[in-house]
Amino acid sequence: MQMINPNLNSLIKSEIMNNKRYHSPLSLALRTLSIFAVAVICCVSNRASGGTTLINFDNIPDFGTKVDTLGTMFPGITLSSQSNWIATYVNATDFIRISNRCLADYGTAPLSILFASPSQDITMDIGSGYRYESQTASITGYLGNQLVFSENFVTQPDPSGAEEVHVQLSGTVDRLVLYSISGGFAIMMDNLSFSQIPEPSMIQLLAFAGILILFKRSR
Repeated sequence: MQMINPNLNSLIKSEIMNNKRYHSPLSLALRTLSIFAVAVICCVSNRASGGTTLINFDNIPDFGTKVDTLGTMFPGITLSSQSNWIATYVNATDFIRISNRCLADYGTAPLSILFASPSQDITMDIGSGYRYESQTASITGYLGNQLVFSENFVTQPDPSGAEEVHVQLSGTVDRLVLYSISGGFAIMMDNLSFSQIPEPSMIQLLAFAGILILFKRSR
């Protein structure tokens, strides 16, 4: 069995030596068992990590459909925009990253992206609605009601004249707010990617409680 933590083996040996000196065999067994339990829980927690979700919006309805009507169509997120963002599409040869169907602002209200659980490693592609015209997108991230970040991203020209920018966001959030500083009919969004952070399971919480009890009884 490969150790998750390279220092765990030395920790176990240290505990065994200390217990041989100061504790009974039963106490030694309990303390050693608790250390192995920590390793198992770390392994379970690591395997339960959220993984990465990529949404390219290619399965959205026809042009003009308001994103507020899509409900929970996309895994891990809910979209709302006061009916100001719609489904649209782009020509395959215009952009490098953005392709097929995507979302676009149709008015001045922002797009709100609500995550089902706190998420991190968020990326997306933002494009300008106008050829040869740079646009600036503002993206604000929140965790609960606390501001995590607020950043602006400016599109850059592709060889075809289309403008786009690949956005990478740092921090853990449960909500994003996206809008065009230039006003409505200005930006598009595609290829939203994120990693969700899973909530601790009841089994893990009970296991930690059991470890605490083992430590207390072994002292």
